[in-house]
Amino acid sequence: MVSIFSFLNYREFLKAAYEEHKSQNPAFSYRFIARRVGINASTFVRIVQGRRNLTEKMIAPICGVFKLGKKESAYFELLVNLDQARSANEKKLYFEKAISFNKCDAMLLLADHYALFQFWYYIAIRELLGHYRFCGDYDKLAGMLAPSISPKQAKRAIALLLRLGLIKKDSHGCFRPTEKIVTTGENWRSFAIANFQKSTIALAGEAIERFVPEDRDISTLTVNLSAKGIGMVKEKIQALRKEILEVENMDAERDRVYQVNFQIFPMSKSSKGPGR
Repeated sequence: MVSIFSFLNYREFLKAAYEEHKSQNPAFSYRFIARRVGINASTFVRIVQGRRNLTEKMIAPICGVFKLGKKESAYFELLVNLDQARSANEKKLYFEKAISFNKCDAMLLLADHYALFQFWYYIAIRELLGHYRFCGDYDKLAGMLAPSISPKQAKRAIALLLRLGLIKKDSHGCFRPTEKIVTTGENWRSFAIANFQKSTIALAGEAIERFVPEDRDISTLTVNLSAKGIGMVKEKIQALRKEILEVENMDAERDRVYQVNFQIFPMSKSSKGPGR
């Protein structure tokens, strides 16, 4: 049977659950579901396709159609709220509720991936281990970061990186990064990455006081551009990111972790009209 706890998207669950019920009972149709929910069949199709949202009053009848229990129905409602949340903060709230509610193995792994982007020092430690020999002294590891963290935080970071396969112990009992790549493809990562970016932007502000100019490069530009012009700037930034990664790969003398941020955002409304 299709389990709601195997899904993080309620529309994907509805599609899979419908196909399963249909295969067992040919009379189970969109029209049958629509009658039970109090909508027309085309509306249900648009909901599954993502062209229309599920309203609050539809949730209970749909849970009844697919015979969801109390816990399953509560999780289904969480997924609806997650999908239809309007702001990044709302999505973050419902996502965290969903991963704490759902304790299946797949969701526990997803919770670990999500946690990776919650604190800047998780990824910083993985990069640090590329050149720093760490064999279990968490006090020293914590002090290697700038700003420093607590040994408890360092230990938690190492445990998470191990679970995700992003680091491993070598034959000497020391920890090294693996070749596994940290990707950001899934939709849920948009707000996780946003949190990570906020924390690194805050660190950049603190770096003005923490480091001498020789150890940092922080500059700003205020420019007047069109939509076409801003698109060209974004392309140049994307190209530069790739070039910086190439420099990292070629640098055989790496001895410090740096955070490189590119920030570009509007500081005025468009003169071409409202909302532009």
